[in-house]
Amino acid sequence: MINLMLEWLIYLLAMGAVICAAFIAYPLIMRALTRSASRIEQFQQGKVEQATKALDDIFVEVKPRWLALAYGVGPVTAGLLVFVLTDNMLFALLGAVVGVILPDVWVRQTRAIRKRTFRAQLVDALFILSSSLRAGLSLTQAFEQLESEMSPPASQEFGLMMKAHRLGRTLDESLQRLNQRIPCEELELMTTALLVARETGGDVTGIIGQLIATIRERKKLSEKVVTLTLQGRLQAYIMSSVPLAFFFFVRAFNPRYFELLLVSETGKTILATAIGLWLVGIFLLFRFSRAEV
Repeated sequence: MINLMLEWLIYLLAMGAVICAAFIAYPLIMRALTRSASRIEQFQQGKVEQATKALDDIFVEVKPRWLALAYGVGPVTAGLLVFVLTDNMLFALLGAVVGVILPDVWVRQTRAIRKRTFRAQLVDALFILSSSLRAGLSLTQAFEQLESEMSPPASQEFGLMMKAHRLGRTLDESLQRLNQRIPCEELELMTTALLVARETGGDVTGIIGQLIATIRERKKLSEKVVTLTLQGRLQAYIMSSVPLAFFFFVRAFNPRYFELLLVSETGKTILATAIGLWLVGIFLLFRFSRAEV
């Protein structure tokens, strides 16, 4: 009887200690969760503002709530999808990290595509400038004609340049600002040549003709380099996808084949090392197969 009472007393004391600890820890846990949620919200808001500004600069309108959804739901969705496919928490965390990075990658790719499109339009823009100048228009009027005849993104960028000029900036400052908005060697060559021609009073139409020939030759050389490095880039794509294809193929036929790597500490270490070396290999493959002109 005494032993039973002692057992009940110990049990009650243990329960009381647990309840007291819960009451003490609850505010601390809630405070930590609140801080974590606040930091996540600040991170998400900062990413949304940064992406919105980057897209506004290239005249791409995306509602902030869609960007907030991409930065908020994207990582969770990617992590859950990877967890369902692999049934591994480590891979799920990596998937969530990829979900955080993907919106930034999309924004950078959108800006890169716009820059490539603008570069491809520069030769046509120079032809319009040359024709307008030969027709007797001034350089400012030639740029206005360029703005009205070109399609986006060239019309938008030159329109923004002329808008700044109409609001009080000099044409030289407007050209420099355009050069800063779109860092491009062909555009820098164009603006430098036009500015020098304005200062020295040279033959602007002749300079534009030389610019057209130079840009065309540069484009031909760039296309030739891309063709010569195609095999290396194709090998990089294949070698990068082989480990993933092998993993999913083997796991589809034998789900327990990689169980030792996913369960044991040594296996996890080996797997993490292999993933790290795989990522380094991908970086080196694409770095060595790329040539800049």
